[in-house]
Amino acid sequence: MRESVDSLSRQEKTETGPTFPDKPEEPTTTSDPSLIHPDSRLKTDEAVVIDRGTKTKYVTPASANADVPYVSGTIDDTSTGIYFEFHTDCHVMARKQIAPDGLIDASSIGYSHGIVVDGTLFMSGQVGWNEKFELAGEDVTSQTFKAFENVEILLEDIDRSLADVTKVTAHIVELQTNRDAFFEVWNEVFADPPYPCLTLLGPQQLAQDGLLVELEVEVPVED
Repeated sequence: MRESVDSLSRQEKTETGPTFPDKPEEPTTTSDPSLIHPDSRLKTDEAVVIDRGTKTKYVTPASANADVPYVSGTIDDTSTGIYFEFHTDCHVMARKQIAPDGLIDASSIGYSHGIVVDGTLFMSGQVGWNEKFELAGEDVTSQTFKAFENVEILLEDIDRSLADVTKVTAHIVELQTNRDAFFEVWNEVFADPPYPCLTLLGPQQLAQDGLLVELEVEVPVED
């Protein structure tokens, strides 16, 4: 933005008085879906957005709806538009649902075990039961082992393992009482450094009676 302002300032200092760049030619229409702009969901007046890096002009009509691509064209004079600072590589984010065998049928309850979108994993909490909703035991130790096993089943579906985990959030009922039992399992699962980051939470109750441990993990995922 500073470059364009300085450019106009130099023009204003000419002997003939201030001058302004000519209106750029109309952009070339394209149907390339890779030029879908993240903000095309906004219904606004027609706007011109210029990518500073590539000098590409994106235009959205006043009737723009979701997934309506901007018309684009390359121009030389970048001082006549609004600079587009944050999205120099507009693209459509692909969503991948994770629903591996060995876990409960989450879709029957109305949710997903995991979603990978734009290189990020979002996962639902995993607890200590099998695909038939049968608990591994009534104690924290057995449920924690099973919950980590379920997490590993989930990660295998995206070619990752517990060794790739960077952050764990553990929900443990009666945390003060069950902390030591949880860490006995933790120290076995993550025996060697570097250890994942860890957040411990102590809710009064989980989603259903009998559940004592629920785990969520974060793992880097490449597209």
